[in-house]
Amino acid sequence: MKKYSILFLIVWAISSVTAVCHGQTTVPESKQAFVSIGYDWVEVDNADFDDVVAVEGGVLWPMQENLFVVTSITGINDSSTDTQEDNTGSYQLTLNSLELLTGVQYQHHLSDLLSAYIRGGLLAYRMEIELEEGFYGLKPSGRDSTSDTGWGLFVGAGVQWDLQNQWLLKSELLYRNRFDFLDSSSTPFDVMSVGIHIGLARHF
Repeated sequence: MKKYSILFLIVWAISSVTAVCHGQTTVPESKQAFVSIGYDWVEVDNADFDDVVAVEGGVLWPMQENLFVVTSITGINDSSTDTQEDNTGSYQLTLNSLELLTGVQYQHHLSDLLSAYIRGGLLAYRMEIELEEGFYGLKPSGRDSTSDTGWGLFVGAGVQWDLQNQWLLKSELLYRNRFDFLDSSSTPFDVMSVGIHIGLARHF
């Protein structure tokens, strides 16, 4: 129930900000396209998944000065557990996901060339988990997988430097949480990640 309350508050906040911005007459800034690469620490309860390299690409659409709607695509790429062993054999789990992030971004100019920003909103995910098993040669090894879709939240904070000629250099700390993966099973779980991302953006 708590998660749905958080969802309601975020949707309400985004709607309120959008309504206020439509009432403003401030000249908006230009649109931006960006791409970044980062290192994400992945956390799942009762399982130790590897950290991964993540790529994100997206677009910022201005609503008014310093305020944007942001939409991007990112995901998890082959985050695996260590191989576990017991009396019957070994197994390993691997996560992959594709995620659509949509929210708002506010930025504050610290100087002519430097600005700080925060962003946040909702994400929709399609995630797959793969199980690879081995049986010490007693029978053939095998793989099985299942996938699910769902939603979550993201929050990011960073700084960007104006490189002139319409280019920006960005550095960001990004938090993402995907709620209730495999919610139709008896043991759904959240998949959380925190990453440090560096990238480029361009005005257009």
